[in-house]
Amino acid sequence: MAPRLLILAIFLLFSPSEASVRYNQRLFVQTRAISFTDPTKHGFRIILDDDFLKNHLAPTLLPTLYVSAIPLKAGDPTVSRVIYPDTVNEEKQVTLNDLRERSWYFVCIEWENFNRHNETTGADCRVFRTLDRFGKSADSVVSDIEVADATSQLMTFRLRAHVDFPVRVSVSLQGGQAPLPATQNFVFRDSADLDVIFPFLRQDTNYGRLCVLEEPLVNGFTAMGRLVSGLRTEKCYFNDLKTKDYDIHTVVEASAFKSANSATFAALPLLALIAFVMTNSQQLPELSREIVERILLYVPRNELCKVFDVPNFADVARELFAERYDLQVTVNCNQTPWLFDFGLWDKEELENSIAPERFRSYRWKWLTLKKIKLTDFLHSLNCCPLEKSEFNRYIGQSVKTAPIDFVAEQPIPDFFHPLSFRSIKLVRKPNHADDTYKEFLKTQADSELLEKLEFVGEVDIQQFTDVLLKLFERPNFKELVLSTYDSELNQNLARSWLNCRDSSKTVQVPLSGDAFVELESPEFTSAPVAERNDRPSRLYDIDDNVISRNPRFRAS
Repeated sequence: MAPRLLILAIFLLFSPSEASVRYNQRLFVQTRAISFTDPTKHGFRIILDDDFLKNHLAPTLLPTLYVSAIPLKAGDPTVSRVIYPDTVNEEKQVTLNDLRERSWYFVCIEWENFNRHNETTGADCRVFRTLDRFGKSADSVVSDIEVADATSQLMTFRLRAHVDFPVRVSVSLQGGQAPLPATQNFVFRDSADLDVIFPFLRQDTNYGRLCVLEEPLVNGFTAMGRLVSGLRTEKCYFNDLKTKDYDIHTVVEASAFKSANSATFAALPLLALIAFVMTNSQQLPELSREIVERILLYVPRNELCKVFDVPNFADVARELFAERYDLQVTVNCNQTPWLFDFGLWDKEELENSIAPERFRSYRWKWLTLKKIKLTDFLHSLNCCPLEKSEFNRYIGQSVKTAPIDFVAEQPIPDFFHPLSFRSIKLVRKPNHADDTYKEFLKTQADSELLEKLEFVGEVDIQQFTDVLLKLFERPNFKELVLSTYDSELNQNLARSWLNCRDSSKTVQVPLSGDAFVELESPEFTSAPVAERNDRPSRLYDIDDNVISRNPRFRAS
């Protein structure tokens, strides 16, 4: 028996053998899974690609789908889902929820499936942002892009980036007719303003478009344990960016137009300016648009039509006539950050408002700030939250200012205290403290611009007595409107009115019983006429319950 077993073992050991053995292979497939993504405030609705659904999520393949949202901000949690797509082929979409608003995420779709011979798997990852509180989306961390300067050898751009994670931003000029200049790289982790400068360019040359490449310097892991990093997005702006054929500064070095925005030049009468331009148009070099624009910014809008036929001035004059408006800013200071709306007005009619995406590129210098209003509004067509520094950047350094009207329907932050206004309207609401506007009015007591002050609502007027008397004595102050009557204040105002030599000052108060009885006292009526600046000896007349003559104390 033993020899037979030995012979069988030797035969099996040395005899050739064949077997049909197959091993399932695991294959990684690179394909497009995400067709597009519809962001919401707290998540994403991901639309899947039709070819991906057909080739990789067929029910016969027993597919499994993994969806991940990896936050770019440190400390935020990753959100993921596992889906066995019985109905995905019909709905063609998957959703992710419970995310933070206005936040950036790596959004990844992963899958695995089986067939007879192998197992396939793959992933498709993109960078997306959820909506902000106002329902606005973003496909780039960079916004508010503008051309700050363009000369014969230099281009300068200003960009604003809103981030709360580390990122590398590379800015380049592409698609032009000249050798590519060096790319400008920026690395930062908080919102920042970027000044991008391309020096040593060729004169009169087309450099194509401005392209911005963004790369989050963040990595994370998907639901299947894959490392995600190095994702990039790129957007290009403008077309046919071109340098000038000469340097304007060398041409206007000795010209009066070099200081076109100076006070002396701005004070030139319009007709003298037109005569000067037309008389010297043959001797002067052709003026750049920038210089012509600076000149015309100081021409009143209703007179711009007079320069429509002046050489070099006509095109810019027509454009300014169509776009130059009065600016009225509405602010909700009870929001954090403050909520702003920039309204464009023409002759007391609201024409439009500035959309947030245009803030950076808008020509603020074309506007004239006329009014600021503080009120509790929550939404408007183009409202936008801004930090105070951003508001200063857009308004304080660019916009021309005329006498400004100020309306407050909420407590006034210290930010507005240093400003001077032509008129002030203070509205006290039931939820306001009695001294809501006291500190603000103290800062306005020495104003050389304030002409009118108006109170609305139930106001404890006694606390403002010192400020009101001080204002009333100033020569620039003309009109005071009070919402409540105070006998002592009224008496002091009447005395101040008699002592001053400006009969144009007016006070409007509610008519309440003997509101003006103090004006009949001998102290006032016995004053010599000469001391009252030739005013009528009779101080007031009452007609239909309205005091209509000197002293100009009117009843509301």
